[in-house]
Amino acid sequence: MSSNYQSAAEKQKAVREAVFPALESVEQVYQDVTYTVKYKSEEFNSVCPKTGLPDFAALEIEYQPDKYLVELKSLKLYLNAFRNVGVFQEHAANKVFQDFWKAANPRYLKVTMTFGARGGIDTRVEVEQRRVEMLGFSGPLQYLDQVGGTTASDLDLRPFCK
Repeated sequence: MSSNYQSAAEKQKAVREAVFPALESVEQVYQDVTYTVKYKSEEFNSVCPKTGLPDFAALEIEYQPDKYLVELKSLKLYLNAFRNVGVFQEHAANKVFQDFWKAANPRYLKVTMTFGARGGIDTRVEVEQRRVEMLGFSGPLQYLDQVGGTTASDLDLRPFCK
């Protein structure tokens, strides 16, 4: 393994715990209504941790709020903080997803990042999760932790269905 790759890999270990500007949430008054909010930005950028070259992406965030909304100015400042961060594309999408989920605790969240082609290869990363109770489950399960690698298809959850 090259030393350049090793240093890039070491930097990535800290991405999951990295602290970015806070995503602020505000209480939403239409908690009795299920609706979808979609945010789109063509201006997401970060830096490749291996080459130091900039990465550019279109970012889409789609979510169904429960008790909280994410305040847009804080989202803008949060996303701009990635500008000089060396992060692999897949890790950037998962970090945005993880932090958004923590801030809003939505009923449903999907983060899609489509990165521009580099070396003839473009990258599209999708991270998606729905709260377990929204799927009709009961019992001790609270959330489906897709960030940790568990998805509904990995589990036999039929005993928990209502």
